[in-house]
Amino acid sequence: MKKTFRLTFFAKNMLMIALGTLLVGGMLTGITVKLQQNMALDNLRGQYVGVANYIKAQLGTELVAQAIVNPGPDNAAGQKLTPLLDQVSELNSNIAQVYVYGADLENGSESIIALPNSLIDADMVQGTRYDNPAEFQAAMETAINDKKPASTGIFTDIYGNWVTVVQPITDDAGKVIAVMGLDINAASVAANTGDILRASLLALALCFLVVLAIQFFAMRRMMQPIRELFGAIGQMNAGDLNVQLRTDRKDDFGDLNRKFSEMAGELKTIIAGVQSRAQQAAKSSSALKNEVEQNMRIQGGVLESAERMSLGARTQESSAEETSRVMEEMSRAIQEIAQTAYQVSDAASDMKTEAGTGGESIERVGEQMSAISASVGRSAARIRQLQERSREIEGIAGLISGIASQTNLLALNAAIEAARAGEHGRGFAVVAEEVRKLADQSATSAGQISGILGLMIKETDEAVVLMEEGLHEVQTGIELSQRTGEAFSRIEAAIGGVSTQTEDMSAVTEQMSASSEEVSASVAELAGIAKESAGSSMEVTQASQLQRESLGSVSASSEELNQMALELNELIAKFKI
Repeated sequence: MKKTFRLTFFAKNMLMIALGTLLVGGMLTGITVKLQQNMALDNLRGQYVGVANYIKAQLGTELVAQAIVNPGPDNAAGQKLTPLLDQVSELNSNIAQVYVYGADLENGSESIIALPNSLIDADMVQGTRYDNPAEFQAAMETAINDKKPASTGIFTDIYGNWVTVVQPITDDAGKVIAVMGLDINAASVAANTGDILRASLLALALCFLVVLAIQFFAMRRMMQPIRELFGAIGQMNAGDLNVQLRTDRKDDFGDLNRKFSEMAGELKTIIAGVQSRAQQAAKSSSALKNEVEQNMRIQGGVLESAERMSLGARTQESSAEETSRVMEEMSRAIQEIAQTAYQVSDAASDMKTEAGTGGESIERVGEQMSAISASVGRSAARIRQLQERSREIEGIAGLISGIASQTNLLALNAAIEAARAGEHGRGFAVVAEEVRKLADQSATSAGQISGILGLMIKETDEAVVLMEEGLHEVQTGIELSQRTGEAFSRIEAAIGGVSTQTEDMSAVTEQMSASSEEVSASVAELAGIAKESAGSSMEVTQASQLQRESLGSVSASSEELNQMALELNELIAKFKI
């Protein structure tokens, strides 16, 4: 793994200041050295331009003009100029040599007019052409064009550092006929420049150390608020929000400390508010969970009651169907009695035999009527039980409506608390809204159940009345059958009044047939009511089951909300406020 080098803010600041100081100091030192060098060079040039004018006057224009006519080693004028040139170097040790060139520049070379002995000894020959450096060529062109002295900068060759002063030599007409060159030793300028450079570097080093020391202590003092701020940030990172920084400074760091302290205070207030709201949310979700569990228990009782009501309704439906079947059989039996009565009327001679048979039939009719009476009594009792169960269910439905209203009120309170909690209570607000919707649905379902039960109670009351009427008619039939039996007994005792009794019996059987048809119709209607009651009870059971499932969803949501509130409390408990 590559190791990275990390600098602190203090070290970076010190490094940038050091680099800036070195850069500025280096630039100032370079400029100072360059200015000193230029001043020394200008002073040197000015000094030796005057010397060049003096030498020019000593040489004389006429002697130089004679040397130009036929330049060469044997030129008498050139030979006269050589000792004069040597004398200049002997009198001034800084002048290495003085020489005279022609003014005829050609391809960067000049003709040699006169030389000192030092150059003659170096195998330079008068009358030949010599290629000088570019610096000398530029200075010579300037001197010829401007007709006044010019000089080169410092240049270096194998013999050392030099500055050449070029002095133009003119005739009486002012035409430049030759140039005189003075090679001046620039070692003193270089040495002076080196001394200045060393002194400047020493001063730069001292200034650098002083500035660095001042900046070190100043930065330490300036960094003190930042170190305090880092400590406060570490304290907040550890969960301790009881942070207080110095705010008596009047600079930007003082403003930073004040803003940070204000931010810590605001954060502390926010965390405290969130903690309070989280605790309230936990309490509310726990209360909601308890209410939902209570509602589920109540709903379980309602569901059991609805199932019992459905079972009773199905039993009532079966009993009504059985009663209808018995009444149909009774109607057929009464019709048979009527036919028998007609036969008795037509065949009086066989009355005694048929009377015995009729007595037996009447006994069976009495037994069937007794069975019908018992069945109708049981049906009436079942219907009364159904009526009582319907009233109980109606009371339970009213209780469900009250619980739904309380749940709706709790959901409204939970939504208000969630709105106060802001962003953290948004999930709780959604759950509260779902609870409110479920409460509304429960209230609506309870209202529907109450309406259905009201209809069931009304229809059950009607069924009870009809059953009582049917029971009365059956009792009447029993009495009629008893009287018919007595009639058959009297027929057996007095055969003479058979015809009259037969007619009476025919009338009675017709009345019984009509009554049995009415009873059959009432029983059929009772069977329809029982069937409707069974359907209604099934709807109540399904509605109760749906509401129980909804309450189960609400219970799961409240449990999840309670868990979220506990987790939020655990997170907030990490902060010290």
